[in-house]
Amino acid sequence: MNDFRAVVDAVRDRTDLVSLVGRDVELHQAGSVLKGSSPFRNDADPSFVVWPHSQTWRDFSGASDDGGDCLDYVMARDGVGFWEALHTLADEAGVDVPGREDDQLRDELDKLSERRRLERLLTEAARYYHQVLPSKLRGSWHRDRYGFTDETVDKLLLGWADGHLYEHLVGVVGATEEEALSTGLFVRFRDGRVTDFFQQRLVFPYWRRGRVVYFIARQTELTPEAPWEQAKYKKLLTRSDKHPYVSALVQNDTFYNEDAATRGRVRQLLVTEGVTDCISAMQAGVPCISPVTVRFRKKDLPKLIALTERVSEVVICNDSEDSGAGEAGATETAAALQAEGRIVRIARIPRPEGKDKVDLNELVAEGGAAALERVMRDAADWCEHLIEQIPADASKREVSARLREVLPLIRSADPVLRDGYADLIKSRFKLRAQTVRQLLRETDRPRKNTDDEDYAPGVGLKGEVLEDTDHYYILGRRGEPVTISSFQIEPVRRVATDAGDIIDADVTTTSGRVYRGVRFPREAWHSKRHLLRVLKSADMLWTGSDDNVQGVLKLVAERDVPAMRGITNLGYAEIGGEPIWVVPESVVGPEGAALPDDVLFVDSGDALHKRLRRLDPVGPAVEAATAALVLPKLLELNTPEVILPILGWFFAAPLKPRIHKALGHFPILCVWGTQGSGKSSIVMEVFWPLMGIRSAEPFSATETEFALLKLLSSTNSVPVFIDEYKPFDMPRYRRNTLHRYMRRLYTGEVESRGRADQTVVSYRLHAPLCLAGETRPIESALVERIVTANPSKDTLPDRPEMVRAFQKLKAVDLGLLTRGILRHLLARDTAADLAVATRVVEGTLAGREVPLRIKDNLIATVCGLLHFEGYAGSLGVRLPELDVAALVAAQCDDLLESGGRTVKTGLDYFLEILSSLAVSGGIQHNRQYTY
Repeated sequence: MNDFRAVVDAVRDRTDLVSLVGRDVELHQAGSVLKGSSPFRNDADPSFVVWPHSQTWRDFSGASDDGGDCLDYVMARDGVGFWEALHTLADEAGVDVPGREDDQLRDELDKLSERRRLERLLTEAARYYHQVLPSKLRGSWHRDRYGFTDETVDKLLLGWADGHLYEHLVGVVGATEEEALSTGLFVRFRDGRVTDFFQQRLVFPYWRRGRVVYFIARQTELTPEAPWEQAKYKKLLTRSDKHPYVSALVQNDTFYNEDAATRGRVRQLLVTEGVTDCISAMQAGVPCISPVTVRFRKKDLPKLIALTERVSEVVICNDSEDSGAGEAGATETAAALQAEGRIVRIARIPRPEGKDKVDLNELVAEGGAAALERVMRDAADWCEHLIEQIPADASKREVSARLREVLPLIRSADPVLRDGYADLIKSRFKLRAQTVRQLLRETDRPRKNTDDEDYAPGVGLKGEVLEDTDHYYILGRRGEPVTISSFQIEPVRRVATDAGDIIDADVTTTSGRVYRGVRFPREAWHSKRHLLRVLKSADMLWTGSDDNVQGVLKLVAERDVPAMRGITNLGYAEIGGEPIWVVPESVVGPEGAALPDDVLFVDSGDALHKRLRRLDPVGPAVEAATAALVLPKLLELNTPEVILPILGWFFAAPLKPRIHKALGHFPILCVWGTQGSGKSSIVMEVFWPLMGIRSAEPFSATETEFALLKLLSSTNSVPVFIDEYKPFDMPRYRRNTLHRYMRRLYTGEVESRGRADQTVVSYRLHAPLCLAGETRPIESALVERIVTANPSKDTLPDRPEMVRAFQKLKAVDLGLLTRGILRHLLARDTAADLAVATRVVEGTLAGREVPLRIKDNLIATVCGLLHFEGYAGSLGVRLPELDVAALVAAQCDDLLESGGRTVKTGLDYFLEILSSLAVSGGIQHNRQYTY
């Protein structure tokens, strides 16, 4: 045999473990197992157990819990390695073993050695989990909820993940960090920390030939309420780009309890849906396997077919539920097995009226083994199931079309069974006996084309689609396959976002090309037009209908793939109560951060994310040197009245969600002044890059309404810069739209838009907005929502040091400070900062009454200045005292009536302009000026 694994399997198949162990141990029957004294340790009571049906053994003496198959026994008995044990048993079994000089053999031996090492660690992990299983959970979950006996719990080593497995494997067992990580039981963060993957969950080990090869863990009331712990079940990690340290041999390719199908001739094998369902069947004495999901994955079907080769009959019993997902999965599995010649029956669990779902575990827990026996006895065979899938009240045309799928099977069945099928068809669809006899006599013949609606065989969903390895097809009028695509979609993960589920998939075409990571948003399934927008390659052709698109979605959605949570918001977020900063290629936290395994950033299609730079770590010395140059120069860019509002606002913006939560709003920054005053350059070339935005042109005040809506709802903390605000030159509807969005941004309101399908999509306007132009808004409602900076072009010629400061800052990579600034801000106590800022503002106002919003805007700005000073202080950068009084005075002068308590109106602004024109001599006699 060239295939080494086939050699190993042949040795196992030809070796009877009972006879092998019986040479050394006197075994006695104890129920379905054999027991004897341990050949390896002294034991007072028989503690060596052999399971003949699975050909495995376990030695419980001395709390060792060693075990395995025949090869493991010889290795333990003779103190030899795998190769020597294999040769010993192969000689006895008459199996030829190739020489070790064979390259393929050496590779297989290396893999087997690595697999044995992994399985030893996984088995040790199962022992640990079982040892720390709390008695309370053993009672409330395993006994009371699932109906498991203590014997079942102990035999399968059902356990509890207490979060301390890593310390056990490394500190007690002596595994290295890399060996532990290779099992998939742990997660390593970017900062090097290692933590248990399973936290406060019930753990179910997968056993194969006496060793643990995989795990699944169930959420409980004690599981942390973290976003990455929302999944009801979590399976063991496997190798990926995110977890390259996991061994490639750790694979989700084992069925639960698959040993039940691998030894001897199995008369009847039960296939069920969940892990607890399978354990209940095992406890009831029924050979059972489970994919631990609704349906077997397409790639697992060949293995299932091979496992059932020596099984006389397969009974499939999935959950009974309103959604029909369990029955649909059972039908798919049965169809695959039936096509390979297996005898298949489908069992249905009776569901009490008013109950949405019943599974096999509940059936056995409440009714015992007898209840399961009744359900299996009443299971319908494949033909009966197909007949019962056709609605009894279906039209005669539909009945005729869908019976064509099952009639060939009925005609080839046993005569007694055939009569039973005929009676079922006659009674179910109210057909005459003569009609049924004619159906069973007829052979398939072509039908004449008509204009009537098609009814393809299947489960009856309009638009039903069938799939092959590289294309989709439907059944034509005569039942012939009609190809409708040149590709097949294999989903790899499902991402839940506020806008709906996204499916990431690999697309295989008929030309053999595979396009990986193709993203299908929810709207891609609305019609073939929407689908083709995603399928941009010329290799991907689609000739199906809109209904067929829904048929493909059904196939894709039924796949068991990892479920992720998508973050679409740029900037500030909180995961598990910890603040982080999320941009497309980076995550920043106070102490370094990474997204949980089941969370990822999803591009929402806005224009802002393309401008954000990657926030790579910067050495402390580089950051300190850059800060020493940059931070003092920021204060030299203009006068305090101009630069402090800008500086404070930009250093407050990253924490806008916190400030907004405390104050109920967040101001809009308005930088206005005449041409040449530097209003746009100072934001675009200095402050935007400082916050991690690549140097780029600002957004335009005349963006389309939808583009503006997407932009302002894409982030809650990354500053958005809109330039060229010229309200008197803008079309009225664009000006009104921008002003409406500005009013709503201040308090973070929701803007809704209707779709063509009469649904509504909502956008939360919460971006921190910086507006620049030659004037500022003069509407009272907007004036009290803004903080202003009014640079003058006349200042720069008289202050050359400002120009030099600007040129020096332009020459520096300001993005070197972004990561450090954000980490500092995320770690700050915002409530304390706001309290200090409030005292500073109130002290500066010295009892002057100003509108509440103006005061809050000043508090937010001064809070940003505290952030700026705090960051500088953390790096040892000395700054001059900030002139907050000048900032407050400038804001009051610009926004409030002279000495007044209310914001300026448009008329106030108009009169100020006229006064300036009169003083400068610009006002003209006999010319009208309007407001």
